[in-house]
Amino acid sequence: MVQLVLQQARGQARLGERKDVRASLDGGAKLLEQIPIPDHPENHFVFDHTKWIFYAADCYTWLGDDEPAEEHAREVIAYHTRPDGSSNAPMRSANAHIDLAVIRTKHGDLDQAVYHGLAAFGYDRKTEASLLSHAVDLDRILTERYPRERLTSDFHERYTEARANLRQRAHSSG
Repeated sequence: MVQLVLQQARGQARLGERKDVRASLDGGAKLLEQIPIPDHPENHFVFDHTKWIFYAADCYTWLGDDEPAEEHAREVIAYHTRPDGSSNAPMRSANAHIDLAVIRTKHGDLDQAVYHGLAAFGYDRKTEASLLSHAVDLDRILTERYPRERLTSDFHERYTEARANLRQRAHSSG
């Protein structure tokens, strides 16, 4: 149920329904409080507090609420970063980097935006599709705001390479 409520929040955020997003996030948090802390939160089918933070970061990023979005995205990355720098939740960490990149782009910090955007592609993930659906927003914003910058081209090249790889894998497996 928590997962469904937070998926609803993401859909509402994409539609810009600010009031509904907050209600859904609050509802998801209340449901999550009723669930015992999981013994194995790394299990994909278990819902833990950090997954709520991950969803909230996306929602706030899409709504343009940069302060809570950045706070949640940084919390996701910090929580999931192992001592060796790898992540125990690479898909969440990658998406959180995209959220940070979008925020930094809107604030005129191209260096940090591209740093976070490229960092997102540095994680070993099980699927590219989720990340690419997020990265398309960053690619669009970068090319609109900084069309002639080399860093924009660097990100765009990495993004289009990942899209091509995903298409190639889909065609070879289908």
